[in-house]
Amino acid sequence: MDYYLNRKKKKNSFNNIRTNIYNQRVDNNVTKQFREVHKSENKTIHYPKAETDESGLDKAYASSDHLHLDDEGTLYVSGTKGGLLGEEWKENYQSFGVPLVGKILNLDLLAPTTYDVTQMDRYKQLDEFIKDNPEKVKNLVGHSKGSAVIDQWMKNNPDFKGKARLYSTPYDDPLGKEKAKDMLNEYNTIRNMFYDAKTYKNPAEKWLDDQVVNKISNTLGLDDVTGMKERGQTRIANNQDFAAVLDSSADRYNHPNPFAHLRQGGPHDYHEGIAQFKSGFDKPETDRPGEVDSNYRTLQ
Repeated sequence: MDYYLNRKKKKNSFNNIRTNIYNQRVDNNVTKQFREVHKSENKTIHYPKAETDESGLDKAYASSDHLHLDDEGTLYVSGTKGGLLGEEWKENYQSFGVPLVGKILNLDLLAPTTYDVTQMDRYKQLDEFIKDNPEKVKNLVGHSKGSAVIDQWMKNNPDFKGKARLYSTPYDDPLGKEKAKDMLNEYNTIRNMFYDAKTYKNPAEKWLDDQVVNKISNTLGLDDVTGMKERGQTRIANNQDFAAVLDSSADRYNHPNPFAHLRQGGPHDYHEGIAQFKSGFDKPETDRPGEVDSNYRTLQ
């Protein structure tokens, strides 16, 4: 009895294998006929690797025109190039050094200082490139002098709808008023949202809240201040960065290895820092460590 059962199992197993082979041949034949009719082949889709701020700035520094435009429309603008006695550094001394020295000599570090960078070659290059490519440039990323000219260019061109990330910006905001204005704007947005969601709205309560917020804004000197987020900017700087020492509104980080980049200014350098994780604009934040991966899960 066992002999016949085992023989039947082997026969069934053989039949299953034969059936699978036959089905596979049919599937392959159908697929082949479909391709012949529709003239289609299997194609591997290669998605472009996202450009990080670090790699984009590297290309801008390596470029002869100090600019690099990636496939997503982000324009990277390099900082100062050349030696301390070169033409670019002479521009820096005139545009940044002279106003800063005057602030120090007057013993008034809290007085606002305006750096005029519109006569710098980098500003003219940026302005000319965007005018020649108005549809291609969607967002901006800069470092050091590049950040300063981007900031000034965006102020002079308020119709530009893009955003910007600015690293190590020579910027004068010692009291951090722009960040405070962003925080106040966020608070106003939240409280107005809660007020609008109420079933019963008390106008007197809303008026009282408005008066308190207006008083805070006036006391802190924020009435005439435009926040970074209002202008579509994010300024980033490492701690101990000499160029951004007066920018208290910048998002601060610790450079992981400043001594390896002493020739580029140590903490002033953007390599090995947050710039290697920043990529693109208007994308959800990811909690993935290391290199950017568009297929990795995002924070909900």
